[in-house]
Amino acid sequence: MNPLQLIIDARNACRSLIALLMEENATLTQYNSGGLEENLPQKKRLSQALEQALRDIKASSSGWKNNPAVQTQAIRLDEEVRYLQGLARSNTLMLQAAHQLRADLIIAIRDAVEANAPRAQLYNAVGGVATTQAGTRIIAREV
Repeated sequence: MNPLQLIIDARNACRSLIALLMEENATLTQYNSGGLEENLPQKKRLSQALEQALRDIKASSSGWKNNPAVQTQAIRLDEEVRYLQGLARSNTLMLQAAHQLRADLIIAIRDAVEANAPRAQLYNAVGGVATTQAGTRIIAREV
């Protein structure tokens, strides 16, 4: 394939991935993670397309080093890939923060339910009143 076309294809995949990550990051800054799962197949497809295009460019690198138009496109691709890497790092941090927020929320709800749960009077193995209190667990079952 033409080296110029390879770089143009890579730039198109990169720009599409940038747009998707920018949209996802904007959603995450609004503390809304609904619908992010819907983007996963598209993110995977675009990432794979970009990786394949970059492999193809590397394989045909000897054919374009003296072509100024191809070199210009290659410089632009490099800038876009660097920008994409920064967005991907931000996206990773935001996704980790959203996951941690959900985990903290579940723990807070579990603790509130446990603190307000009615306590049952239990009997021990010999028929006496047990001295420990029964607890309520959302995640783990307590016996």
